Amino acid sequence: MVVLELSAAPEDLTLPGFVRDYGDLSAFQKWVDGTLDHRHLNDVLDGVNPSAENIAMWLHERWVKEFPELTAVRVSETPKTWATYRPSLGGAHTPE
Repeated sequence: MVVLELSAAPEDLTLPGFVRDYGDLSAFQKWVDGTLDHRHLNDVLDGVNPSAENIAMWLHERWVKEFPELTAVRVSETPKTWATYRPSLGGAHTPE
């Protein structure tokens, strides 16, 4: 099992005090289920090595337009191993 974690930092909270309503994430959940779940990731990422680092970067680049407050994506392969992608302010790729 792989765990995906999204981090967000808004400019302002919504009126009820949220960064984003969890219901808004249903499109992401459906996309993950339809695109990644039980799929061969070499085929999905089309020529990109499906390492945790690359998957985190790929997910961020794919979803940051939909969720502009998205600051990082973490892909956990086990409870003790993960990779986090957090773009730098200058726009360079910085997987951790």
